Amino acid sequence: FPVTICCSSCASTSVDLASTFTIGVSGTDSNGCTADTTVSYLVYPLPAVDVNDAEVCAGESITLTATGAATYNWLSLPYSSASITYVPDSSVTVVVVGTSANGCSSNASASVIVNPIISIVIQDEVFLCIYDSCITLTATNTSQVEWMEADGSFLSTDLAIEVCPDVSTTY
Repeated sequence: FPVTICCSSCASTSVDLASTFTIGVSGTDSNGCTADTTVSYLVYPLPAVDVNDAEVCAGESITLTATGAATYNWLSLPYSSASITYVPDSSVTVVVVGTSANGCSSNASASVIVNPIISIVIQDEVFLCIYDSCITLTATNTSQVEWMEADGSFLSTDLAIEVCPDVSTTY
């Protein structure tokens, strides 16, 4: 019955992978008595586990998929399948341990980046006299905006726009 060895540096060894080799050992004690024994070894490479990185906005779900092994265990997460979907609370490094069919294990890590939800701030409700006033509306805390009229018609992508409404209007 061979002993199984999981080899972490198999590329640099001369041992044939997934094959049995035998080592013979003999010894002599101080009384001149000798003994011989052999041990058989079966060498397997570690699985080449890989997992994708992910980046999402806060509150969105991500899917991480691990490859290269027969079974998986996600450390610090309650999952044991190759592909998982969950909603991360914050940016984190997720580690998955993959185990091959012969029992050898290795791990891989995924970088999960959670971007905060932006908060767009514009002026509160403003009252103007019809045909008499214009106002500049400015969006802050964002680098990208689309100004639309209440009916959905597009106005601008500028962070600040000047409007001169002649009726009560929502932007």
